[in-house]
Amino acid sequence: MDYAQAAKCLDVAAYNNYPVWGGQKEPLPPHKIAFGLDYIRGLRRENFWITEAIMGAQGHDVTGFLPRPNQARMWSCQAMAHGCTSMLYFRYRGATKGAEQFCYGILDADNLRGRKFYEVQNFFRDIRQYAEALEAPIHSDAAIIYDYDSLASFRIQRQSVLLDCQEEMEKLYKAFYDVNVSVDVIPAEAEFTGYKVVVLPQLIITKPELRAKAERFVQEGGTLILTYRNAVKDPDNNLFFGKTIPVGYTKLVGATVAETESLQELKAFPVVGEGVFSGTQGFGGIFRDMLEVQDAEVLFRYGDPFYADYAAVTRKKQGAGAVYYLGCSLDADITSKLTKTILADCRIEATASPEGVEIATRGRNGQKIRMLINHNSYEATALGTTLPPFGYTIQLL
Repeated sequence: MDYAQAAKCLDVAAYNNYPVWGGQKEPLPPHKIAFGLDYIRGLRRENFWITEAIMGAQGHDVTGFLPRPNQARMWSCQAMAHGCTSMLYFRYRGATKGAEQFCYGILDADNLRGRKFYEVQNFFRDIRQYAEALEAPIHSDAAIIYDYDSLASFRIQRQSVLLDCQEEMEKLYKAFYDVNVSVDVIPAEAEFTGYKVVVLPQLIITKPELRAKAERFVQEGGTLILTYRNAVKDPDNNLFFGKTIPVGYTKLVGATVAETESLQELKAFPVVGEGVFSGTQGFGGIFRDMLEVQDAEVLFRYGDPFYADYAAVTRKKQGAGAVYYLGCSLDADITSKLTKTILADCRIEATASPEGVEIATRGRNGQKIRMLINHNSYEATALGTTLPPFGYTIQLL
């Protein structure tokens, strides 16, 4: 179902946050948990609730991974960092009957207060001190468009065995997350006003109203990022006859798609940097568009012998704005370098931190805080502060 449409009928968006469930061997990576939180916040572009937060092992028939000491408490802090203002744990006390007997809670069926109980108690006592900052709205300079219609189109026709559109969105999201830049994950119908960077990932269904917003956004100085498989079909999920991909965006992009192919490897071919990325090499895969450039700048070109004449990544500057086109799924290093260049050009502040350490700033006037969150199972140091395994600290600014 389209959750963005459902959210219009609600007073507040809420969901159940399970970083690990049932037979999962280990929890989701931190950026995937964060993406889900930012998606829920993006449904109404406002703070949200969590109606089920994990504390004990969870599972119906297969009992799940037990969050390590302070790990679930840390996930609760991460949720608050991304806009959760009200949280319930599932569950207070474990059930003795029914299908969810092995969904363990704050208390187990023995009804004794143990580690989990005191973690929850300490978390609520701690976090309530920062209510003013955490109830303030979150402002993000970057947004990723999550389009239900395009995702439905890919469910009907995958086009590549390896193409998972959510995974591709999360990979692009991770490049922002890794340098602690807040991102809103918003529906296609949301306004772009107030953002500096907007990403259109695999929006295969093209809509005139979205294209008009995108054009206006760039004209007003915004940076737009399109990916392969963008603007290929009409709203009825049919191909266009007599029109060039990306349909309706060719003038904005400054390039057209001459040919395209699906690859069955993540690193199927080399990509070679040009201009500002001269000397940079990496790999691409999953899918690729052969880009013929009209008036855009080539940033990367395909490095295999048959398609070296085609661009892989382009940029077209338009006044204070810019449009990037990513013609394939790029490896993590190239994606990171491109993102850091875009952030610098857009004057969006990035903050370096060790792998697995998340930094968030919350609040505006009145109370303002910085949250340092360690997702690692070992001690880590960020901004001069040492964090224990699965620990967090909140600093007043």
